[in-house]
Amino acid sequence: MPSCDVAALIFLTEGLFGSGKSAFTSLAAVDHARHAGMSLAANYSLGGAVEVHTLEELYLLRNAVLVVDEGHQTADSRKSGQNLDYWGWFSQCRKQRLVVFHISQDGGMVDKRIREMTQVLFVCDDLGDAWSSVESWRMKKGKVVSKLSSFEFDRRRAYDLYDHEQRAWAVLPAAQGVARGGSRGRGLSAVR
Repeated sequence: MPSCDVAALIFLTEGLFGSGKSAFTSLAAVDHARHAGMSLAANYSLGGAVEVHTLEELYLLRNAVLVVDEGHQTADSRKSGQNLDYWGWFSQCRKQRLVVFHISQDGGMVDKRIREMTQVLFVCDDLGDAWSSVESWRMKKGKVVSKLSSFEFDRRRAYDLYDHEQRAWAVLPAAQGVARGGSRGRGLSAVR
């Protein structure tokens, strides 16, 4: 598996149920954070990551790799006008020195403004027997510009990184937050 393009800040991974998109992105994000000397955050139980579930928590992150699984729940393309708080944060996440990975079944389900800022698209497909094919594409203004690579990925390499049965929660304003359980209360300090 090639390492992520260090110059890119915004990644989107898409694929159908069981295609390995969460496994691939979890491992890619952990590797990216390790190689770049950054902390790790996610909206699900990714090992070594601080869990974030509110915009207020996102604003506190610095020098980190953030993974937003089920990205369409946080920035739904059909509710573009309702995503303005998240968009306000997202449009300036570079100033917090963040690298952001969104994961969704289909990139079209994620708000168009986020797709237009995406620099690298990963497309995962299930090959069976815990293997996935992964294609990476350079993006510009929401359009595919060129193919970067194509490879096969053994999902078992990522299985111990996260709880496959825990939900990935939408990132919400604090006023809309709900009790979720999980590993809350760890703070937002750097985790490596």
